[in-house]
Amino acid sequence: MAQIVPVTPEPEGKPHDLGTQEEPEHDLRVKIPWVAYYVGLKRAKHFSKFAIAALICVTCISVVKYLLTLNGEIQVAKAGLLRDTESLSMTIKARIENDFFALDSVANHWSQRSDMDRPQFRKYITSPFFNKSLSSMTTAILLHRVKDSQRDVIEQETGSLKLRSDCCHGSVYDADSAACNLTAEAQCSLPDGRFHFVCINMTTKVKDRCPRAQEYVVVMYQEPFEKNPGPMGFNMLSHPGRESAWLEAIETGQKAATKRVKRVYASQPEWGMLVWNPVFVDEETSGNQTFFDSPELFKKSELEAMGRRPYALGSVSGVYLLQRTLLGAVQDHVSSLQDVRLHLFDRRNSTKPDESLLAVFDPQLSHEEMYALAWEDQGLTPKMVKDRSHNAVQVALTIGDSTLELLVVVEPNENWEQRQATSAPWIVLGVSLALGYASQLERWVGHPEILSAHALIEAKKESYTVRAVGG
Repeated sequence: MAQIVPVTPEPEGKPHDLGTQEEPEHDLRVKIPWVAYYVGLKRAKHFSKFAIAALICVTCISVVKYLLTLNGEIQVAKAGLLRDTESLSMTIKARIENDFFALDSVANHWSQRSDMDRPQFRKYITSPFFNKSLSSMTTAILLHRVKDSQRDVIEQETGSLKLRSDCCHGSVYDADSAACNLTAEAQCSLPDGRFHFVCINMTTKVKDRCPRAQEYVVVMYQEPFEKNPGPMGFNMLSHPGRESAWLEAIETGQKAATKRVKRVYASQPEWGMLVWNPVFVDEETSGNQTFFDSPELFKKSELEAMGRRPYALGSVSGVYLLQRTLLGAVQDHVSSLQDVRLHLFDRRNSTKPDESLLAVFDPQLSHEEMYALAWEDQGLTPKMVKDRSHNAVQVALTIGDSTLELLVVVEPNENWEQRQATSAPWIVLGVSLALGYASQLERWVGHPEILSAHALIEAKKESYTVRAVGG
């Protein structure tokens, strides 16, 4: 008959402590912290769901770390590109301001020698001091504001008639590319005896003798003349773009530039920009004079400070070759411009976005190809560049003592992006996944052990609680 042996029950809610007791028949040794045991029991039914969810979270976090690292790497490279662009932009700004200063030097020279004639003007422009400035512009020009009542006198001025004769009937100013009379065909095709004022018909693009008007702003002196004799006697007011810049210059008293224009007398498609640097006289004392009368010249601000009324008598101007200006400015930065394309835009509010591209630089292209690209991409806008390259950076420029505002946009290509890539994001992804999976692996390995321990503990509890004695 079986005999029941009473056993003191364990405290409720705590696993049975086996201690170091041995079961002779099974030599069973089980030791497990009660907390781990309790947690193991709680998650036993839902372990696979928790583990899968944890695995997904670890994977997602690892991918996020990878993307953050990759984005940080790109942002660091982009910050470096922006610094290079800022440095380059300052070089472009300094180059243009230095070119504009050359116009100031001509204006100052003219003010000090208001009786300067054409040979003296040519000598100054072709001097070593000024000649360096001609790298970015074709010629330096003195434009004369002429009232209609003064026109007949100016058209018969002796020096101007001699220049016209030397060009139209001589070879003094012939260039290798073309004879002077062919380049200045608009002037030379008109009857002799006058230095004709020439206007352009913007509808037909035909250049002919100007009809009578209230006033004219005419190209009188231009040196070196042989480089571009075509504008001889050209009335800038017949061209709307040039006229608007002239009005802006005399209104502000600062240098003003036209919008980009196809150079009227250029042999190949090319963007140019005429810069006006106006000179003034006291309207009360010299408003009816011409510059052949040698009046005293001033800046607008000087006359206003004296309480006088300024009158713009003319302008020292230069036709800037925008592509050449950009090439000259970046020549010392080519090494930092590998695998990028640089665009120079006009950012003035009055300029239409699709008419703002001025010049392009790409180290992978020849100079001729860059000229062609600037012409082919003439409708390109800063927004279009940013849309096609999210890594593009831009820097705005304001040219001192002028109304000109520019925008430099640098667009990286695929090679640039590949050069910035490193193995760091992949290392972060690999390490994150390895550590995450390792922790999950420990959970998977430990789970069966907890269940096995639970089964053995339950078996021991039963063996202590109910024991058979006898047979």
